[in-house]
Amino acid sequence: MQSGSLAIWYRWSAPAKRRQSTKAAVELHVNLWRRRIKTRSNKEESFIDLGFRFRDASSVSNFRIYVPFHLEQKDIHDLGQILHHRETLMAVFNEAYVPGDIDDTGTFPIMNQNDPAIMYCHCLRPGIDFTSSISDQGGHIGTIINFTASLCGRFKPEVEQYIRFRVILNAQRDRAFSKLTRQFDWIFLSAIPRDEVVEFRFNEHRSLPQEIIDQMAAQEEYEQFDLRAVYCFLIRESDSHFVMSHADFHKVRLLEDNLWSKYLSGTAGGGLQHNSFIYHWRRIGLGDTDLGDYHALAKFRRNDHRVVDHIVLCGHYSDHRYHGELGGILHLGDLALHQTFAGCAT
Repeated sequence: MQSGSLAIWYRWSAPAKRRQSTKAAVELHVNLWRRRIKTRSNKEESFIDLGFRFRDASSVSNFRIYVPFHLEQKDIHDLGQILHHRETLMAVFNEAYVPGDIDDTGTFPIMNQNDPAIMYCHCLRPGIDFTSSISDQGGHIGTIINFTASLCGRFKPEVEQYIRFRVILNAQRDRAFSKLTRQFDWIFLSAIPRDEVVEFRFNEHRSLPQEIIDQMAAQEEYEQFDLRAVYCFLIRESDSHFVMSHADFHKVRLLEDNLWSKYLSGTAGGGLQHNSFIYHWRRIGLGDTDLGDYHALAKFRRNDHRVVDHIVLCGHYSDHRYHGELGGILHLGDLALHQTFAGCAT
């Protein structure tokens, strides 16, 4: 696992800085997914969904999010448009919310039945609402996602704001959150045991490059959001057995395919291919307490059953003795083993 932390900070708007306005606050929603893309396959995909709910955001001119791996702008996928679908909105927030009309910029109110808007959701337009730049600090390659004044100019006064986006995790990005290990003697077993350790860090200074720490600490220009709450969700298929975690989870439930299929559109697997559990951890500050940072860790174990395509055996038998070579090609899913044995037996 490549240790690293995500982080968020913002630039004060000039009038707000002069007035010493209320410091902006944020609530983090994170979903880490790992799942097989087909029913009868061990091939997997993983991705992370990040949601940010801002309070007192009128003081924010623009803001930045750091991720500890290389990203390009095209790798960041907006989820705001999907949240305009009511069933998906209710599934994500677990509340009977109603989306209002969406405007030309992709902003719409989220209401609680017939009540006035309790927050505004903003769809993200690449190149307009955000850009990305590479951060290379002492060999630590990361990405700064710059959320622009164009986005922050859409924030409504005296109400909360929300954005949500997805990053598909290739092998390199996945190592920022997960470490997969197999038992060394798996070749002799009928199934392949695999352990997964999942770790998520946010605003953890000791896991950030110095360049990012310096930006976050430059109070004449930037400010750190107060981190008021973190809701962390890990989604794993039902045959991935929960082993341990940094703290007791708040709750766990089975995902409903009819509620989540639209939310998962655009992923390699589409709708749910297997029964999946969603594990929920949360940390909430009392009153206006700033949590500062967040760290979560969990371990899962799964047995991958072998998928044998074919075995080819060649040999020669005479005089009750076996001579020659035994060649075998054994395909285990995406793993191919080729072994050649020579010798004789009585």
